[in-house]
Amino acid sequence: MPYGWLLRTSLAFGNFLSLNGQDKKSEFEAKFKHIAEAYDTLHNPEKRKVYDSTGRNNMPLGSKNEIRAELLAQLEFLLRNSFPNSRLLGFGDKLRRGLGANPDVERLIRSVHRDAQHKHRRKSSPSPFVLPHGKMVTVHGLRQAVELNGKKAQIQGYDASTRRYDVKMRGGPMICVKRENITQQCRVTVHGLVVQDIVGYQPDTGNYAAILRKGSAMIHISPKNCILEAGTCIMLRGVSEEHDGKMACVLEADAGCYRVRCCDGQEIRVKYESGLC
Repeated sequence: MPYGWLLRTSLAFGNFLSLNGQDKKSEFEAKFKHIAEAYDTLHNPEKRKVYDSTGRNNMPLGSKNEIRAELLAQLEFLLRNSFPNSRLLGFGDKLRRGLGANPDVERLIRSVHRDAQHKHRRKSSPSPFVLPHGKMVTVHGLRQAVELNGKKAQIQGYDASTRRYDVKMRGGPMICVKRENITQQCRVTVHGLVVQDIVGYQPDTGNYAAILRKGSAMIHISPKNCILEAGTCIMLRGVSEEHDGKMACVLEADAGCYRVRCCDGQEIRVKYESGLC
């Protein structure tokens, strides 16, 4: 890992801190410079020879692996202190393996920053109108990453500013999706029969995929024939221009309609087919 790369690292990191309202640019540039100088000593044969003979505080410098581990630990410490809410675990391993010897530092720092934001969103007070962290969903209707349609995912957080969910695909990547591109797994009743979790959605027909009982075949049901349980988060459609697309919570079901509370506080009645889980 060359000296020049670490100097660029310090500048990139300092600029990122400044852009994000953290007035620590000079302090962190100095610390990064210290780390960079140590790496330069490690990889410069002449400097290494001198350092080996005198050491730091008259102690031997140590093996390359020991020094690299120490410096990566210092770099991890800087990032941890800049982003205290981050789950930044195994950062050194990311540098050595997942991100290679010369990682894109700005991308790395943005990743750490996003991780801290995700954790903050998960810690915020749960809303009855937002799917909770850990909820299993099925992804559908994606136009670009079409290979993910029909796949299972788990809710990781919700960004109210973009109105998108962060979901972790089962055995795959983390993606951001709109509410209309996910259907939660939840229990419904169909003509008095208790149905197991809804396990999917067909955008072309507008029907849910569900299982009548454990071990039975999958069936497809129109939302107008399903009764969602009270407390289920739904998205409204086919109601009116004012309400379509709103998030709401089912209060009760009666006579073919739900009484729901919208995210803006309004209580309205909608047909079963107008509330999608």
